[in-house]
Amino acid sequence: YVGQDYRFQMKPGGKEDVTYPVTQRQSAVKVTVMDNQDVLLGDVYVDGRNVGQSSSVIKVPLCSKELKVRVNDRTFTEKLSLQERQVSEVSVDASKLDPVIKGVDYKAVLISAGTFTMGCTSEQSNCDGDETPTHKVTLTKDFYMMESEVTQELYQRVMNRNPSRFQGLNRPVEKVNWFDAVKFANKLSSMEGLEQCYSINGNTVTWSKKGCTGWRLPTEAEWEYAARGGQSYKYAGSNSASDVAWYSDNSGSKTHDVCGKTKNGYGLCDMSGNVYEWVWDYYGAYSSDSVVNPTGISSASIRVIRGGDWLNYPNRLRSAERGANTPTYRDSGIGFRLSRISP
Repeated sequence: YVGQDYRFQMKPGGKEDVTYPVTQRQSAVKVTVMDNQDVLLGDVYVDGRNVGQSSSVIKVPLCSKELKVRVNDRTFTEKLSLQERQVSEVSVDASKLDPVIKGVDYKAVLISAGTFTMGCTSEQSNCDGDETPTHKVTLTKDFYMMESEVTQELYQRVMNRNPSRFQGLNRPVEKVNWFDAVKFANKLSSMEGLEQCYSINGNTVTWSKKGCTGWRLPTEAEWEYAARGGQSYKYAGSNSASDVAWYSDNSGSKTHDVCGKTKNGYGLCDMSGNVYEWVWDYYGAYSSDSVVNPTGISSASIRVIRGGDWLNYPNRLRSAERGANTPTYRDSGIGFRLSRISP
């Protein structure tokens, strides 16, 4: 963005809200999909947003980072490096398109790398002891986070079963344990032509390649960074729990369809309420040290869950609030969403 000269006056002791005008810097892309000598038409997505069709020039923000082309049930993904006011041409060989899950549409949001303060920051209030000390966390890789919790429709399509208590294709899948979640991540990656991030041998799960670009559970730090949404709210997207969450006061003692409440600043749904979400990390105490791309302590008997569920009171829905359970535990208040780093 480019800023503009902007002047304003204030009275002594006064208070005013000021919006500083900026102008978005523009670039453009043109995608051509070739199948031998034939030109194919496909949908073009930039940073997860549908911006038009292939074979046409499409204006996009200069800061755009990732291009995705979808032709029927196959996709191609490429990292963007744009020049201002220039058209970047991308040629795609149809034979290199990756398969996607047929019959199920889900969204993922690209979240930029950054630094934040994790834990009991001032707006959280009534924190539990395990949310301290606060500490600086730096995430060095842009990453995708699924817009919503994994739905029953997507889980059923991938795993051929639906264990949920509260049935509904667009409701979050629940009664899944931590091992179910990592198995789902590997299978979804495989079905989409991505590398599998986990080596699974019985109840031993190894995530040895941290640069893996397939689907996986978010780390606890990634989850909280995404839940805060670049904002300073108590919950994920608001200081009012009812705006963003299904919980004890409004859920009717059941889950609800995903994305029925207000999204947070990153465009994510249900990071507060509906169901808790498994993350990668073992449950352990925080350190006050600044950390880069943390993945939690090396071993423990329980794994972290985040976000609160349909049965919780508001304090359990806060972005910094932590829960935990054994990785074999299944409950109608626990589901998950997946993430993956941007290639």
